[in-house]
Amino acid sequence: MAGQFIDEWDSVFMEESQKVMNGEMYEELTDEKVGAVYNKLMMSITEPEPVHLKQKKRFFLRYGIAASLLIGLLSVAFFLFKRDAAPDHQKLAYQNDVAPGKYAAVLTLAGGRQIRLDDQKSGQLATESGVVISKATTGEISYRLINPNESVKAQINMLSTGNGETYRITLPDGTRVWLNSASTIKYPASFNLLKKRAVELKGEAYFEVAKDRRHPFMVKTEKQEIEVLGTHFNVMAYPEEKDSKTTLLEGAVKIKALHSTKFLLPGQQAIVSAHGIALKEHIDLEEAIAWKDGDFKFNGDLESIMYKISRWYGVEVSYADHINKSMEFEGKMSRSRNLSSVLKVMELTGRVHFNIEGRRVIVKK
Repeated sequence: MAGQFIDEWDSVFMEESQKVMNGEMYEELTDEKVGAVYNKLMMSITEPEPVHLKQKKRFFLRYGIAASLLIGLLSVAFFLFKRDAAPDHQKLAYQNDVAPGKYAAVLTLAGGRQIRLDDQKSGQLATESGVVISKATTGEISYRLINPNESVKAQINMLSTGNGETYRITLPDGTRVWLNSASTIKYPASFNLLKKRAVELKGEAYFEVAKDRRHPFMVKTEKQEIEVLGTHFNVMAYPEEKDSKTTLLEGAVKIKALHSTKFLLPGQQAIVSAHGIALKEHIDLEEAIAWKDGDFKFNGDLESIMYKISRWYGVEVSYADHINKSMEFEGKMSRSRNLSSVLKVMELTGRVHFNIEGRRVIVKK
């Protein structure tokens, strides 16, 4: 029974601690909830069966210390996260809030017709040059040849997301693509009879490429050309960012840029800058694709983080004088939060402060 209790107590301790560290109690932590956690712990500290005196001493010493630590942790969290007593000027900074982005995009057909996908019901959307374009109940777009053996003229389609939008598509060859905010991908409505499966990307996308050894898959961006046979990788190529980054999760990738060629292995990242291609080893794969799974994972400088926030919430970012844009932050949180919730977590570092004015975020010391 004592062993069972120890497991239960560890579970309570880890659960409540993790909530604080992840910021899940951010806007919901009250005096009552701190007390409830305390009572939950205290009620569980009963030992129905007698144990040896030494075991009892070790038992209560260990969990007495742990209980004190947890209550202290909750008290600190309560002090940091509770905003009811915040000064008026601090409340004013967040009286305007911005909702998170949504699942939406615009599909442009070869003839120029545009379809706002979030307005469409599931089912067939269009038929173009022997290709049927459909929307699944999950919202994903897919392509199907009416007659796979028939020669079909390659018509170029385009999928675009605005700020605060993301979308998924299955290309005609079966390749799945997740498109991040403010991104555009151009691709043939059919790869039939084409020697290479070439697409063009502006922005950021995650690819799960369908294997086809006879027809290499190519992604072209403004600064680079990526060639694969069948693999999983992420490409970040926004015009406003200093560098383009290709992160490989599975398979192999060849990258051409600035008259040089590099080969990527799983777990590596290619960074294309004005100086050429640099390979980075042992990178944080979770950080590279957190957006695809509905999260922010920050591990970099303030400016790059604010670019991500700007694109997802559709806001303009400006900096007050003397702000160090290269200061680094690290953390993870859901992209489903409102803007103010994300900014408040960053403010807890004491290194930066934010004002939200309409759809503009001002970064201050």
